[in-house]
Parts: sequence; structure tokens; C-alpha cells
Amino acid sequence: MKLIISLLLIVFAAGCKTEKNSDSDQYESTESASNKNNNNFYAFIYKFLSDKNYRSDRVKDKDLSSKIFLPQSDFTIHIYPFDSVDFREFDEDLTNKKVYSVISASKNEITNYNFIKEDSKWLLASIDVQKLDISDDKKFIPFLLKFSKDTVYQKKHTRFPLESSFLDYDNDYADTTAYLSKNEVHAKNFLVNNYLPFLHNGEILKEEYINSTVYFRGNGNGIYIECIFKFINGGWFLVEEKDFST
Repeated sequence: MKLIISLLLIVFAAGCKTEKNSDSDQYESTESASNKNNNNFYAFIYKFLSDKNYRSDRVKDKDLSSKIFLPQSDFTIHIYPFDSVDFREFDEDLTNKKVYSVISASKNEITNYNFIKEDSKWLLASIDVQKLDISDDKKFIPFLLKFSKDTVYQKKHTRFPLESSFLDYDNDYADTTAYLSKNEVHAKNFLVNNYLPFLHNGEILKEEYINSTVYFRGNGNGIYIECIFKFINGGWFLVEEKDFST
């Protein structure tokens, strides 16, 4: 999987790895269910991101079509203000509002694409652009940008030994957990061509939380990675990584 990550993801160099059988089974079942549910947000967003003609039919205001900028990728990034992923989201819509944000690391600017569900149909309702204050790394998004761009800072904000779970391909895909030293953990870059595009419910842009999960979900290619961060003693730290990719 390290080769797949290095080739397909700008965001990973290698090293994120898995969890326990019950979680792996849960992921596979939700992935299958999500593919069957075409009205679900995640079925909608994959098509919206990749199909220009489809996008033009899913905007409330046709003028919005010319303002859309979507970095191309084979996966989506999800950021949650929790220490785990709620897999129900991939099977059913838990809310009627979602946000897809794209941060320009060079301009320190965030573009929010605000989606709503009306009459069982997801639509892009509005777009807003804001300047992003990246000076306060006690807030998670500025921290994540700095974590991606500064490898020295990244080492200082990783808790070692780092718990790393993965599928052992040389041992019948057995779930395995290792604890990695500083020299065994490779640098991670969460940016895609100097942009950070990610899905969220809006909470992640606030600062009132102490856990966060950055989750990568492939579009039909088996990528499934989690990186878990915690706010400890006044700062954010990467505390665990999991790779359920197949």
C-alpha cells in the first residue's frame, strides 16, 4: 500500500496503516451500501466533483457554475471534529447541509461550497470566499497547513511511538498494529497541488473541539486512510494512523 499511497496521494509518503476486523467489515458494508444509494450525498459529491455537465444541473443559481474551482483527485478528504468516523454518513444523509471547502495555501484563502438537500436532491446553494488567518496553530486548519508544509514542525507534533495499524499483505491481510519510532514515520503532506480540499459539516472551521480525524476515501480505488489528531497540552498532535486500503 505504501507504493499506492506514494503514487496516487500527494498527501501521503507511506506509513498510514489499519484497524480491527469489525471496523474493516463495517467499512466494506457501508461502502457497498453507499454505492447503491444514489441519493446519498457521497454518491452525489463524487459525480459532482468529476462531471462538469452534471455540475451544471446541480446548482441553484446557474451563475455559480462559472465560479467553481475543484482540484482534481482520485479521493476525497473528510475532516471530522471527532476521534473517529461516523460510517452512517456513507449510507444515509444525517443532515441536509454539507460543505466542501478548498483552501489555497499560497493565498491563505478558503472557498466554501455550500450544499443543501431539497426534495431528495442535493444542490450547490452558494459559494463564499474568505481570508484565512493561519497564524494561530491552536486552531486545527491552520495547524494542518503548517503540519503539511514544515517537516520539522511535523515531527514535533507527532506523538511517538506512533500507533500505526494496517493490513499485512504478506500475512493474509491480517490486521496488524505497530508502534513506530521517529525514524520509521515518513513525512505527510495533506495538500493537493498546494490546495487543501475537504468535506465537512461546518464544525471543523470552529475551534471548540479537542479531537480531529482526517479521513481519505477513494473513488472506486480502495483508498481508505485515517489520521487521528488530539489537542494535548496546548497543541495539536498526530496520535494514530490507520490504513484500511485494499
